[in-house]
Amino acid sequence: MNISYLFKIFLVCILTNASQSELTLKINIANQIVNKKEDLSIRLELNNLTSKPLLIHKHTQFGYVTFCYDDFCFTVEKKVRNHYDKMEELAAIDRFGAYDSLGVSWDDIYDTLAVGKTRREEFNIIGYYRLTKGKYRTKFKFNVPKTNNLSIKNIDSDWIYFEVKSNNVEYMQ
Repeated sequence: MNISYLFKIFLVCILTNASQSELTLKINIANQIVNKKEDLSIRLELNNLTSKPLLIHKHTQFGYVTFCYDDFCFTVEKKVRNHYDKMEELAAIDRFGAYDSLGVSWDDIYDTLAVGKTRREEFNIIGYYRLTKGKYRTKFKFNVPKTNNLSIKNIDSDWIYFEVKSNNVEYMQ
């Protein structure tokens, strides 16, 4: 076998895997200094920088990272001394079977995220954790639907950091 032929095969394999991994998830928080519930609104941007369209669920579901079967999963950690500890999850989040008026499961309804396009979602973490005064961080994960037949199964965001300034932001109006 010719070395240039092997190099071409190697290059194609690398480029194929690189194109599949160019799916990114970026998150931003409404306000890094949290005084009220609106400050905890998280903006998610799923960017399709792959070489082919991506099927994503039309009806987005959110869940905790601990047992994540949903589209987007999240976790929050609180700074204690010099490290971050995972927060207790308060809400019972279960993936539920939802159907449209024709009896079609929401799990079977997809939108197409075209190459180079972004899907934006907003999600507020209020009510999922008891957030008292202190410093926190959060991150999200996107589970790639199996329908896409990609080698990547999920994409993680970076951590974002915020500080709660009040004693009990959950109950503020």
